Amino acid sequence: MKKQRGFLTLCLMLTFFLGNVTGQIQESYKQFPTLPDRPFVPPAAGQLKAWQEFQTSHPDWQVRWDKETGAPASLLGKPMDVARGTPEAIARQFLLMNRDIFRMKTELADLTVSKISPMRRATHVVFTQSYAGIPVEGGVYAVHMTKENKVYLANGDYFDNVQVATTEPATALENAINTAKEDLGAGLKLRGTPSGELVILPYGADFLLSWKVAVPADEPFGEWIYFISASDGSILTGYNSADFASATGSVYDHHPDAGSVVYRTLTNLVSPGYYLNGNYVRAYNDDTSEAYETDSTYYYSPSNTHFDEVMVYYHANRFQDIYLDDLNYPYLNYPNSLVKVEATVHYGTNWNGASSSYPKTLRFGDGDGISRNDYAKEDVVIFHEYQHLVTEYTTYDGLDGGHEEDAMDEAFSDYFGCSFAGTSKVGEYVKVASGSIRNLDNSYTVSDWVAAGYPEYSSYHQGSQVFSGAQWDMRQEFGQGISDILSFEGLNNLTQASPDFSDGRWAIIAADYANYGGSHVCTIKSIFGNRGIGSTPSIPPAPTGLYIVNEGEYDEEVQLDWNNSTGATSYKVYRRFDGGSWSCIVTTTHSYYDDYGATVNYYSDDLLEYYVIAVNSGGESGPSNIASDYGYLEKKAIPDEGSNIPVAYSLKPNHPNPFNPATAIRYDLPEASRITLTIYDMMGRDVRSWVLHESAGYWQVVWDGKDQNGRSVPTGVYIYRLVAISSESDNRFTAVRKMLLMK
Repeated sequence: MKKQRGFLTLCLMLTFFLGNVTGQIQESYKQFPTLPDRPFVPPAAGQLKAWQEFQTSHPDWQVRWDKETGAPASLLGKPMDVARGTPEAIARQFLLMNRDIFRMKTELADLTVSKISPMRRATHVVFTQSYAGIPVEGGVYAVHMTKENKVYLANGDYFDNVQVATTEPATALENAINTAKEDLGAGLKLRGTPSGELVILPYGADFLLSWKVAVPADEPFGEWIYFISASDGSILTGYNSADFASATGSVYDHHPDAGSVVYRTLTNLVSPGYYLNGNYVRAYNDDTSEAYETDSTYYYSPSNTHFDEVMVYYHANRFQDIYLDDLNYPYLNYPNSLVKVEATVHYGTNWNGASSSYPKTLRFGDGDGISRNDYAKEDVVIFHEYQHLVTEYTTYDGLDGGHEEDAMDEAFSDYFGCSFAGTSKVGEYVKVASGSIRNLDNSYTVSDWVAAGYPEYSSYHQGSQVFSGAQWDMRQEFGQGISDILSFEGLNNLTQASPDFSDGRWAIIAADYANYGGSHVCTIKSIFGNRGIGSTPSIPPAPTGLYIVNEGEYDEEVQLDWNNSTGATSYKVYRRFDGGSWSCIVTTTHSYYDDYGATVNYYSDDLLEYYVIAVNSGGESGPSNIASDYGYLEKKAIPDEGSNIPVAYSLKPNHPNPFNPATAIRYDLPEASRITLTIYDMMGRDVRSWVLHESAGYWQVVWDGKDQNGRSVPTGVYIYRLVAISSESDNRFTAVRKMLLMK
């Protein structure tokens, strides 16, 4: 509940268009008290130290600190192995391993798994925070991992300083519900039973025991959420979680202006199929009884009242059955739930369209026939409305409550509706007013939104074009398939309570790391940067100081070293032999590389040459200086780091050596193993040790020259010993090497 969800909830029965049409709109305003600002909380010194140690081992990871909690709002990078086990066990282990970064409690005692979402390409494990068993409003943290269970993102909102005077409410739930109902006015018409639960509400620098009350209503329409003090019964804040449509519907393939009536198969109808009642959707008619046919033929002319029912059913069902199923989205019938989406046409008077998740409903009005056409006759907006329900289920609370949060809610609905329909325009038929059609193929920026009146709440439809425009740019750049996956997985990554545009950008970047290894990150950042969301990344400078460490030696692998390039996340090493063509032999995250595919040998007449380029999300630098020596190719039978799995156990020489203050100890594991790495002084005393469970691959541990108690050790020679016991066979490996700490 970070961004003042109740600052001014203009719960407006919005028409599709971006301007105002006087005299044509039924409007319902509700102003809630504003939440006090939370104070700025910087990361603590211990967090920063823990983060620096983490980044030393994982230089391609990035952090974005939450200014209101001091915890990471997002921590993301190249997918990494954490542990074996279930997704929940892996997620817990990742948070526990990095507890000092996240400021979380011992054993994660206040975190409970609320949802595990296995998608086609990723799994999302969502935790909710509690205090004395009471949910903390907005306290949600998630760990996201690839289908191979490698963690690539952790994000959310975590409060490490929750404390309330008492957990016993002085105000009864019944009284809190009555307060909310009275506040909605004498004309209140319920469409369900109000409910409530105790929560801990972040309130400025404090935390208050509160009742969170939900009031589903037809008049004024909405899913009204109230936070009412459990101590004195006052209204603290609130919002309306119902989503209002920008445009709706189609009973044609697209809409009446795009073609004639066609006849399509209606699938997933529940037997015997007399009503338009399916696995995902049931169609209703607010003007009369439901369409009913015993011969399974729902043939109606566009002027027939049941025509809209058929096509709303057809398009909503198709959106779930074809599009969302292809994206591996579990349909909206939650596990163990018999509730499906209820879609009502001809709803109300001069009504537009809306969706609500409590219960799952879609409503389509007829417009007024002058400035607005029938909302149930355009496919894009039916998709748009259905996507609102998907967003509600996928994210923390449906992206409701903040200017950019609401704009993203509309943007995701617009994007998926348009992408499935194959058009960049929403509202071609509804045509509320001249210039009212939202076109995703635009150049709209955050600055344009500001100039048009941001942060006025009523402008979030206008602001949505900034984010959806960036999504459409991705579709044009990468193609529909990749862009849809990035947007959909990005939506699943949006687990914060009140995300903004920057969170949305990071969520999509994380989706690219998980699904495509970060291959599109540079372009994604540029696309969003051009819209004023984040910065357009800069290319790192070319590396300097490349040299061959063992130049002039005899029959050794080529050992390369160079200076770090500011902003680089990885390096590409190029090699050529005897004046031939250059080829990239490896990509590494280190500023050194041992080339086992070549051997230095001062007796050779053939020249080995190398250069390095730096890489980050902004692109690739120019080449470094060229380093050269005489030698041969393919003299060593040891694989380089470009291989997926080493062929044998190996303990590498530490680098650098001598060192001060830190050095990297590298080792190769051909099988998943339990490893014990121990550092001894020359008297044989234990200085530092690590016990790790790791999968097959290339690994390293960075020693910072300190003992187990964090005290710096003196200059001298130290022994390091690796014992690896395979988890897959009877193999056991032991190796010992020396290193020199010189201060």
